[in-house]
Amino acid sequence: MLLVDHLMSKWLEAKRLKVDPQRCVRTRNRFSACSKCTDACPVSAISLENGLSVNEDVCSECMRCTTVCPSEALYDEKYLSYFSEMPSREVISFSCDHDRSNESHIRLACLSQLDSALLMHAFNNSSHVNIQFHEEKCKQCSKYDEKLWSSFNETIKRFKSMCTRENEVTFNNINHSEKMERSYTRRDLITFFSKKATNKVVTPLIPAEEEIENLRVSLKKGPMASVYHRILDKNKNSMHSYQTSEKLKTMQLAFTETCNGCGACSRVCTTGALKFTDDDEVVKGVFKPMLCNGCESCIDLCRINGLEKIENDFELKQFLMNQEQIILYREYKKCAKCGTLHLSSSAYCEDCEGNSRMTL
Repeated sequence: MLLVDHLMSKWLEAKRLKVDPQRCVRTRNRFSACSKCTDACPVSAISLENGLSVNEDVCSECMRCTTVCPSEALYDEKYLSYFSEMPSREVISFSCDHDRSNESHIRLACLSQLDSALLMHAFNNSSHVNIQFHEEKCKQCSKYDEKLWSSFNETIKRFKSMCTRENEVTFNNINHSEKMERSYTRRDLITFFSKKATNKVVTPLIPAEEEIENLRVSLKKGPMASVYHRILDKNKNSMHSYQTSEKLKTMQLAFTETCNGCGACSRVCTTGALKFTDDDEVVKGVFKPMLCNGCESCIDLCRINGLEKIENDFELKQFLMNQEQIILYREYKKCAKCGTLHLSSSAYCEDCEGNSRMTL
């Protein structure tokens, strides 16, 4: 390949990854320990210093980051189109964007982008699901890394473990050629010359209440989570009754005795999965697992370990009903020393408790 073709290919591919500044939990919460995107990126194109940034000069557009980002701050603009391409096909074959051997393939940015939602929808539309994997060709690609084969095999294994029926995925089709090339359109050329080098987003730690509510209305669930939940609902009768939180891309929460009812955890929850109600007599923590994206930002924020993740499996049909769970119910009580109302498990309020420790 000529140098100019190599450079053109590198730039043209860096156009599908979208960065949503409002969704990144790490930039919204300085206590967040989330580093899934940087851990997944094979070329170290993503930085979380001073906010989320993607260096498009380095990024290969493999889309691994989009498969692990819990809040969909990183998103492939073509992702939803993959689902609309599947109906009415006798055989559904997944290949990469560089594979031009057959125009009927569902061409992902990279096979590492394959996920349970795509596989589930594929088997809804065809009994024969195929993956076009040519490792020798893949090794010549800037998106390749040595974990590629194991990563999408792990995805297939996880998907199959969710289902009650046997779904067999085959690899390659010897009737197809192994032609791998890159074609350029007029739109591509325009994109090439107008492309910006870096997308950078930085947002506050905890915004004002009005901004939080506006944000929740606009964000809700991301498009990837929404389509996944619709597909789960459609297939719930052919899946195991209980599923792990990891497979459902959520988590289960519990408040500990140290929780003081401050509600800060709910304010960093941009999806509205966790909310507090306070009527001056009782504080309630209400949780909707189907809205939760499993980012753990609420847990990372709490400095007194008032919230923890529990590993209980979810009953699938109940999960899909999107019902509220009351996971905190605590009545105000008077401090035994100063009479101040408080929510601590102790007989004393935080101030009196602290003062008593200092006098010891």
